Amino acid sequence: KAFLYLAALQQGYTPLTEMKSEPTVFTYDNGKQYIPSNFGGHYAYDYITMQQAIATSDNIYAVKTIEQLTPKALADEARAVGITSPLQEVPSLALGASPVSPYEMAVAYSTIANKGQRVEPIAIEKIVDSDGSVLIEEKEQKTQVADPVASFLLTQMMQTVFEPQGTAHRVADRLN
Repeated sequence: KAFLYLAALQQGYTPLTEMKSEPTVFTYDNGKQYIPSNFGGHYAYDYITMQQAIATSDNIYAVKTIEQLTPKALADEARAVGITSPLQEVPSLALGASPVSPYEMAVAYSTIANKGQRVEPIAIEKIVDSDGSVLIEEKEQKTQVADPVASFLLTQMMQTVFEPQGTAHRVADRLN
């Protein structure tokens, strides 16, 4: 969902963009139906903001967002931040329907944390021989792939999962 919301923020959505959270049937690709639900069947049955959707992990808000942006826009954003696995461009992509590696997720989430700057991970920075001569040296490769303001806003909103109405509030006191 994080990559979806990053794409949305870059397309003009704000933390206050509202959508209704209620059971919804989505129709795509010439009549195929997709019926996502929220965990435990919990819905606001009212309009919620993007920030509230992130805090409560509202699936309906996410699928409505991908429906408006298109699955291709989400796949493009995911690729930009570091996902290299094939992504199925379907509505359920908003909820993480395509498998990706932990490595890819680390690169992609670090891109958001780095205010939209993707840094290619390197395992070995430098190899020096016994005489002190540098045999091999790798340099950081940084690329600005997302808007810094959108990345900052998303990072701030993702922290709301630890607030009292958020999905991770029960573990908030265990984290520093």
